[in-house]
This record gives sequence, structure tokens and C-alpha cells, in this order.
Amino acid sequence: LKPQSLIDGSRVVNFNISHHGNWVVFVASENCLIGVDVVKVEKFVNQSIQQMFRTFENQFSEHELSSMATPHEEFYQLHMFYRYWCLKESYVKAVGVGLALNLKSIEFHLPDEENRHIISNGSEIINTKTSLYINNTLQREWKFEESYLDELHAVGIAYCASNNYDYLDIEVDRFDKIEPEVLLGYSKEL
Repeated sequence: LKPQSLIDGSRVVNFNISHHGNWVVFVASENCLIGVDVVKVEKFVNQSIQQMFRTFENQFSEHELSSMATPHEEFYQLHMFYRYWCLKESYVKAVGVGLALNLKSIEFHLPDEENRHIISNGSEIINTKTSLYINNTLQREWKFEESYLDELHAVGIAYCASNNYDYLDIEVDRFDKIEPEVLLGYSKEL
């Protein structure tokens, strides 16, 4: 993410990294808090989706739990569960508090028109209209972007202008896939 202009001419670079399944995701920004989470969409071993929801019910608001259970198909319920988890992780990573934060106090609202469209877009952005509420107060300065790297790996990115400045216009670059061999080409023996 690149702000169109820098704040007071000073440059602050933030970055975040996440890995799960077959993917490692790295995001960076200038003058903007940023967090990322990637998850592999899969059922927990020996647990139904309803058991997964019960295991994590203290981490999700009533609104989020209701949204996860609304699609009747198990496939969509599973994807909704991981979308919410991805959003929560990306936010707590951006603010740097980790999972010590009461995750039930942060609540995400997903636009209805995008909820059923979540899988079919491949690596395109699937949702940019997500809203964040903290203790029932809308946090307008926070923006979220969700996408899929493949059919089973969802990514959530949270970003916000730092230093309490108004939200900046942000130019979003798409993910570039870099093979491990290319990265290793830059390494040096210690």
C-alpha cells in the first residue's frame, strides 16, 4: 500500500507478515498502520462446524456468530468463519496488541451483497466495504481488504492512517507471487 502523499514529509514504513497452509504473505505501507492474516480454510480435525463455532464463541460477537451460521451450506459457513477470523487477526496485528485484546469487543460487518461472492474471484479483491466497530462504535479510519490466493487460502488486510491523521488515499498494489528459489537468490551465507 502506498499513500499518495507523505505526512509532513516524513516517511514511516510499516510491514506485517503471516503464514498458513502453503502461503506466506508480506504487506508493507508508508505512513499507515497495516496488518495481514492468511488462513487456510479447513475444518478442525474431528470437529463439526458447529463445534468450531462453540470453541470460538468467546472470540466473536453475536452479530458475527449469526452471520457465520446464516448460510445453510457448510461450505459457506466455514468460509465465513475464516473471513471473520482473518479480519480480527489482521486488525490486532496492525495495532500491535496481539490476541490479548478482547476479540468480542471488535466486531466486523460484511456487506450482504459480497458475502456469497467470496470464493469465485480467485486472487482478486473480494471485499473492501467491511466496517469495524469497537465497543459498538464505528471506526471509519480503518479499511479492510479481503481476497483469496487460491480456493482455500483467504487473506485479510487491515490498514489505517497513523498518527491520528485523516484517512489517506491509498493506492493498492496486487500481490506478487514470488517463488522461494527467487528469494533464496538474494540470501548470503553467514
